[in-house]
Amino acid sequence: MKRVLIFFPHNLFPPRSGAHQRCAQMMQGFHALGAEVTLASSTYTSETLWRAVTSTELQTAGISQLRIHQSTIWDRRYVKYMHKLYQTLHRQPPLDSFHYAPPGLRRWFQNLVQELEPHVIIVNYAFWGGLINAAMQKSSVTVMDTLDLVSLYRPRFLVMEQYLPPPPISPFGIDPKFLREDFFDAFDFRVSAQEFAIFDRFRYTIAITRADAELVSKNTSRTRVLTIPMTQEICALDNQYDGAALFTPGRNPFNIQGYLYFAARVLPRVLESEPNFCLHVTGAVCDDLRAVPGIALRGFLPDLLSEYTHARFLICPILGKTGQQIKIVQAMAHGVPVIATRAAAEGSPIRHGENGLVARDANEFAEHVLTLWRDRALCQTMGQAARETIAREFSQTLLVQQIAPLLDG
Repeated sequence: MKRVLIFFPHNLFPPRSGAHQRCAQMMQGFHALGAEVTLASSTYTSETLWRAVTSTELQTAGISQLRIHQSTIWDRRYVKYMHKLYQTLHRQPPLDSFHYAPPGLRRWFQNLVQELEPHVIIVNYAFWGGLINAAMQKSSVTVMDTLDLVSLYRPRFLVMEQYLPPPPISPFGIDPKFLREDFFDAFDFRVSAQEFAIFDRFRYTIAITRADAELVSKNTSRTRVLTIPMTQEICALDNQYDGAALFTPGRNPFNIQGYLYFAARVLPRVLESEPNFCLHVTGAVCDDLRAVPGIALRGFLPDLLSEYTHARFLICPILGKTGQQIKIVQAMAHGVPVIATRAAAEGSPIRHGENGLVARDANEFAEHVLTLWRDRALCQTMGQAARETIAREFSQTLLVQQIAPLLDG
């Protein structure tokens, strides 16, 4: 039996974000191919505390065993010292530095690899590329699943933080420049040569969009680049299209900016014509936001089936694209059409006018919202087309076919 070791930095239970969903899909894909899958993570890197995970949860996720690195006081002291050092130098830590993967974590992972002797080792995000050493490169098929090009998007996070006040954040009083569609055009954000060098240490690099794959291919010489988009199993709901519009963001500044953009620039135009319009926002990000008339903050919901069943459509008002907008794929798989900005729609399955709508600016976004809000039949037609698109082009079966060669080296 082939053995696969996957390092994912965050607690996977429950899956709260698109990255969580992606990792789960990869594990289930290798499990379907008959591989023994070990999930490795760390209390140091995880955003949420690890708890006891049941055997049923592991089995459902396709995990044969779960191994968690316990952060030590020595690692924390080491990282604290390194943080102060880079602050003094006015520099960001290198992507594969001990700041992200401290010595204790690296030793633990090295021992785990020696114990399991995996055929395939997968690491998520370039931040943890330092876990892979030369011995692992020789003994295993090493794979980097990029999810996001972190050196391209980390600077965007830092820029956005300068515009965001402490939570709860209201759409009123935000610098109008921050809510412009061309906000990011004023900055020269590029993927660092360091990140490309990290990719070149892996035998394979997986990109989640074709554009990312082309960029990596042009700037690397040794790694083999694969494009494996986010996939999603079809959910055959009895969609009613009789409820609120839906926004299911993860907890990051890109989604907060999208919420503020919609609430400040799109929503007033919608309410002027349709005072009864309502948008449901879900997720832990609701803790960071302030509600306004026309928007209900639902908070984190462990199961979105009811929301998808009644949602007329989903909005994705993201201004700064990060990887593939996984929430778009999930909504379409549930038969819910999506209205997205051009940045969010890039690399997505949306085909304007067929299975969703794409907006160039706030005025056009509001027009699309009004169109679908008033026409349940159109929501149904586009929703059915959306589900068919995912079944045809983004199914889990396709992912299994694409990762199968990794087991053969």
